[in-house]
Amino acid sequence: SRHIARKFNGCTVTGVTLSPHQAASATQRSKAAGLEDRTSFQVADALKLPFDDESFDLLWSLESGEHMPRKKEWLAECRRVLKPGGRLLIATWTHKDTTGLAGGHRANEELTDKEKRLLDKVCKYYHLPEWA
Repeated sequence: SRHIARKFNGCTVTGVTLSPHQAASATQRSKAAGLEDRTSFQVADALKLPFDDESFDLLWSLESGEHMPRKKEWLAECRRVLKPGGRLLIATWTHKDTTGLAGGHRANEELTDKEKRLLDKVCKYYHLPEWA
């Protein structure tokens, strides 16, 4: 969010996270960077965004799409809040292909115990929900 606020002079940026810790940290970092007047952060569910239809020119989903339990619903919600002609940028990572949906990384029998422990650490460190 701070990167966008710096790069595109005059824009305002709203960050959304499920984590109160992340929202508070982002708010503090934006203030330290002198961007508190152009950035705001709130705790919200990306499947039920608290914004009016057609509110945003750009949605940037950074390493969050992989945590969405109902991806079609999430993408529909993204479309709802984007203005006509708006852009959706999704940046995510995955560690390997699996053949089916398992209801979360801990229940996925195709992952090794070592891979599950690694994903547990990522979720804990970044205050994220289980990978869907």
